[in-house]
Amino acid sequence: MLQHDETVVTATQNWSTSVGRTFQRFNSEEVVTLCDFSQKDVVLAAGDLKLKAVILKGGSCERRVTFQLARYLNSGVSRGDGLVVVLSVTGSRHISCCMQGGRALLELEECSKQKLQNISDHEDMDRFLFFKRTVGFSLNTFESLKHPGWFISTSDQDQDESMEMCRVDDARRLISFKMI
Repeated sequence: MLQHDETVVTATQNWSTSVGRTFQRFNSEEVVTLCDFSQKDVVLAAGDLKLKAVILKGGSCERRVTFQLARYLNSGVSRGDGLVVVLSVTGSRHISCCMQGGRALLELEECSKQKLQNISDHEDMDRFLFFKRTVGFSLNTFESLKHPGWFISTSDQDQDESMEMCRVDDARRLISFKMI
């Protein structure tokens, strides 16, 4: 009886340090609203184009921001990393994350959907990408792909309406959201 040895060769690549990552938009878009763990809804502050988290009183549900959540594919991202998504507020305004003075900033930035069809880190367009991870049954976190360890968050205080980026261990910030 002949014995055949089989050799399996697996190519690996460290995507966090590789040059030239490209993410392609997948034809799936989900329309959602976000509510943090304290039941604060995400709204758009009038006039200054800033996202805020507030407790909405009866009859003001129309103030909730409706997000378009678009999925992106990249062969180097494992399922354990989460889904790669872009969060759009309108057809041309999208959440982005940039660094300034060692701190990640949450921005609401204008960019055409066409420019976001294929996102490359060569052009610094990966600032629009977030890892969406589901925690438990219904809570989701959004971690910046470009700046790992920084999450979209709201304050744990009712009087602080700011939405910003924070580190996972910042006890004064909430990083989990329900998608409604």
